[in-house]
Amino acid sequence: MIGNVKVRFDACRVEVVFHGPVSYQDRMDTMDIVCPILLVHKFTRVLLDFSNAWPNTTLGATRAEFIARIEAEPAMAGACLAFVHGSESHTMPTEHASHVAGFVARRFYDRDSATAWLDATAPETEGPQCRCEPLPARPMA
Repeated sequence: MIGNVKVRFDACRVEVVFHGPVSYQDRMDTMDIVCPILLVHKFTRVLLDFSNAWPNTTLGATRAEFIARIEAEPAMAGACLAFVHGSESHTMPTEHASHVAGFVARRFYDRDSATAWLDATAPETEGPQCRCEPLPARPMA
């Protein structure tokens, strides 16, 4: 489930913390909250913290519905998503959709590395452009 959604105006990003079981429907509900914020404020960076969450694929939307939603969402184009402790079942559908929707998704073991990468992707000018240049990071096991 969605634990907390925080708009970080100081860092020009949205941070989402998930707790407990997280379904594809939960993630689509999160998009209903986060995507309008990205569009209104022209933010391109999102931190998704799954440190205290685990996958629940039995409720609500299917993986295919979730991927279709990501691919159709205008706010995703040019976005940079940093997953903290995202399991493969949490990150793989998003990483797959990133190639179609035009955004970059990276996985990190810790919040500090994730925020450092997001900070490094800050747009040079205001607007939806995002410089998602990969930084060295430890691969997820």
